[in-house]
Amino acid sequence: MGRAASLLFSTEGAKVVAADINEADGVKTVETIRSSGGQAIFVKCDISKPEDAERLAREAVRAYGRIDGVYNNAGINPIGDVLETSVEVWDKTLDVNLKGMFLVSKAALPELIKSHGAIVNTSSGDFTLTWFREAAYVASKGGVIGLTKAMAVDFAKNNVRVNAILPGTVLTPLTLKAAEDLGNKEAAMKHMTSVHPLGRLAEPEEIVKVALFLLSDDASFVTGASIAVDGGYSITHESIH
Repeated sequence: MGRAASLLFSTEGAKVVAADINEADGVKTVETIRSSGGQAIFVKCDISKPEDAERLAREAVRAYGRIDGVYNNAGINPIGDVLETSVEVWDKTLDVNLKGMFLVSKAALPELIKSHGAIVNTSSGDFTLTWFREAAYVASKGGVIGLTKAMAVDFAKNNVRVNAILPGTVLTPLTLKAAEDLGNKEAAMKHMTSVHPLGRLAEPEEIVKVALFLLSDDASFVTGASIAVDGGYSITHESIH
């Protein structure tokens, strides 16, 4: 979804800062944008580290002079209930999925206050209903909603808007890996599809188009919202074993 967002935002005229711990994929994304005439830089970044988040913000300002929007989308999804989840996995999941959003937002907010910018955080439809054996992931994504509301209230006075997206299941490498980890990839994918009333999984582009809206001036009176982009998943009452 991060790659899809970078490409989409660029086509809409944004100057993109792509940040990822995976340098090869990040550089490829930037090269694709530049080859199409867009402007983009890549910053290798572990968002769970304060120094990396601060460097990310500095590099954005150095390259473009300002920050107008932040799309917090990095995440991991280990499989395991509380008994199966080690302390190390729990800490890493919360560090990446929740602490990382806190750190990137903290680093960018001084610039967003100047520009009256916006933040979009990726939570998950899994938080709304929850899935089996995703204890750390679901906890982290619930925290994202709380953090989103807190920042929305605290920085409304600065005309900074903060919203969250709750995607349903999206066809990404993360989803495919989670399906494999559940032990029966084919059955898991079939069930994931079945619990979405639209009868299919989302493409990354379908999610990031909502992020684009929320970051744009078209959403100028939207803040503190948690928007489901899930093919109807959140109005069903099933989960996966």
